[in-house]
Order: sequence, then structure tokens, then C-alpha cells
Amino acid sequence: MSFWSYFGSPFPATTGFSAYRSPGLLVHLPVVLFSTLLGIWLCFGDLWLYPLFGLYLVVGLYFGRDLAIFAHYNPFITLGVIGGSIVFLVIAPELRISGPEPLICAAITGALGVMYALYISWYVDLDQDETRPPTTTRFPVIQRLIDRIDHAATQDGDSEPVRLRKTLLIFLSVAGMLLAPWVARHLSILSLPQAANAALSFAAISLVALLLLLITRRETVAAGLQLLALLMTPAVIHWQMGGFATSGGIVLWSLLAPLCALVFFGTRWATLWFGAFGLLVLGITARDVQLGLDMDTIVLFAENILLVSTLAFIALRFFIVERDRIQGALEHEQAHSEKLLLNILPAPIAARLKDDHQAP
Repeated sequence: MSFWSYFGSPFPATTGFSAYRSPGLLVHLPVVLFSTLLGIWLCFGDLWLYPLFGLYLVVGLYFGRDLAIFAHYNPFITLGVIGGSIVFLVIAPELRISGPEPLICAAITGALGVMYALYISWYVDLDQDETRPPTTTRFPVIQRLIDRIDHAATQDGDSEPVRLRKTLLIFLSVAGMLLAPWVARHLSILSLPQAANAALSFAAISLVALLLLLITRRETVAAGLQLLALLMTPAVIHWQMGGFATSGGIVLWSLLAPLCALVFFGTRWATLWFGAFGLLVLGITARDVQLGLDMDTIVLFAENILLVSTLAFIALRFFIVERDRIQGALEHEQAHSEKLLLNILPAPIAARLKDDHQAP
């Protein structure tokens, strides 16, 4: 199957291996209806958003078709669609007719487009890739989708740790694109437009980081951009909301930047990231004091955030240092064993024994 052949008939035949049989329309039509109504709600509030409505029609028709096919083999999908339809009918009357702000609508649509492109890429290769090991999960479709995301940015020669780091970065970026617009909408309702713009900026930076990773397949720049946004955005929102108490201690989210830096950049650079986080907390603490807010509340928030963050960072850093030390010792012993083997046996025979040992 090619990319373009995926967009064949949205209502396929009722015969064949991937048959569009029962439950068929019972799954397909609710997905089409939900996607269409969501597109109308998000895209018809501003003229420049009208062209984006086509994406929701395509998703409803073709993703609904795929769900209908999958539902033939897994009844839980049918139950999930029916349950989702009931929930939608309950909450739909509570939604505003006009929808959220245009920038939020564009961010949601962009995130949907990226996720749907990844899904199509996985679906196209679903029947072509015969090299995957058999899965043991009860939900092979979900497992294959996870595997597709897992290899979306890998290059030939990437080690297992590098592949895992890229997968983590993909999930961080997608989560930022999906969650930040809803945070922005909540902040807009609270009449905090600058804080809402900061959240939308985080979603945009997450999209840029994801595209950089998928296009270049290199993690350093994309990870640095994502972690910088993760460090600064909660502090900016805290600044705009006027203190620890009124913001709910949102600056604690910035701790994710140094913790993720332990994974992406190692312990030495992560220590610098944590130092930047500490200075950030001290800076906004000094500003709250300057604004004349309650001193006891400020000190209590700052102490708890810094103490908990320090303990969490030290514990995770200690674990990573010990893991690397043990891994290094194992690699040293393996190299020593291979050297002894080469001293005893001829090189071709030693290489054959090593290959036989590594073969599954």
C-alpha cells in the first residue's frame, strides 16, 4: 500500500481480510459526525481557519473507516465509540457556539495533523513490514502504533538508548502540543491573555521541536528547544498570574526540564539545568516579595518546591550515575573476555562464536 492508495474508498467492500463488515456503519458514522462537528466548532469562528476544516472531514471519513475495520476484530473499539458518542451528546450542549480563540484552534488542528500523518505512515507499512517480531500484547494494533512512533526518528546505527531518547522526545512534544492549548483556553477564561499566549507559544515550540526531530533525526537541538520551553513557560505563567498562591505553584512544572536533561544530556549538563531552575525559583520568589505578597506563604511555597525538587533531582542523578558505572564495568569485562578469546582462538572462529552468541 502506498501513501496515496490509503485514500481510496472511505467505504470499502464487505469482503476480504480487512473487511468492512459488522459493526461497520455503527462505528464509522459516529466518528464522521464527531469529527465534522468538532471541525465546525473549531474552524468556523474565523475566515482564515475555514480551509482547515477539510482535515476534520478527511480524518472522520478515513480514520472512521479504519476504526470500523479494526472493530470487526476487537469489540472494545465498538464499545469505546458508543461510549464516546454518549459522552459527546452529554457535553455538547455545554460548549460555546463560537469555539475557542483562533490561535488555539490552529494549534489543535496542527497537532491533529501531525498525529494523523504519523498514523497514516504506520498504517501504510502495516501489511508491508514483515520484519517486526511477533507481539505478545492483547492489543496488537496499539502495540504496532507504538512501535511506529518508537522508530519515527531513528537512523541506521542508532543505539537502543538513543532510540529511547528520541521516543521520549516525541511523546514530550506531542503532549505539549495537545495540552498547552487547553491550558491557554483556561487562562483566557481567567482573563490572563499574556499567560495564555505563553501557553500557546509552548505548543508552537513543541511543534517546531517535533518537526526538527522528524526531519533531521537528530535529538540535540530539538531536545534543547523543548526543555528550554519547558523550563521557562511555567515561570512566565507564574509571573503573569501574580504569585505562588494564585498560580497554584505552576513553576514546579519547570522541574521537568532538569529531570529530562538527565536523560537527554547526561548528569553534567543536567546539573546546570537544575541550577537554572533553582535560580528561576529564587528569581520569582524575590519578585513576589517585591510585590508585597504574604511573606509566610512565599517562603512556604519556595521551601517546599526547592527541597522536593532537590531531593528528586539528587535521587534520579544518583540512579543514573550508578547505572552508567555498572554498564561501563560490564562493557569493560565484555571487552576483556573478547580479548582473551582472541588470544586463544583464531580471529575468524572467535568472530563466529561472538556472532552465534548475539544471534536471537
